[in-house]
Amino acid sequence: MKKLFAFALVLALAGCAGGMLKGAPQWALKGAGAFGDAGGRVFYGVGIAPANIADDSLRREAADNRARADIQRVFSSTVEGAMTTYTSNDAERVERVMKTFQSGKISWVQIVDRYIAPDGSVYSLAKLDIDNI
Repeated sequence: MKKLFAFALVLALAGCAGGMLKGAPQWALKGAGAFGDAGGRVFYGVGIAPANIADDSLRREAADNRARADIQRVFSSTVEGAMTTYTSNDAERVERVMKTFQSGKISWVQIVDRYIAPDGSVYSLAKLDIDNI
């Protein structure tokens, strides 16, 4: 019964979200996560700034910063969960990257796309390619 309720809730929320972002790119609908990419291991983050921020450049900057923060959250939790599965060769690299993130430095993150919704909200897509660090 709980599984059926959870499934119905997910479907209802997906239906609501689909109407709000009609015509939006897939990444805006997907959200943050760690994915295998043609280039290697990649983390993506999505940031959203509402239309009620009057200044366009400030709205873009807010969405960009939220996308970077989203990557930091995803990356930190993924690394913590994956630390035990890495071999000793990779452990040093992961530890070095994790320490960098813990100190708040996210200089390798790039904003690779933006979407402006019909209501004026800005969606930013940030990317961190682990293989390029």
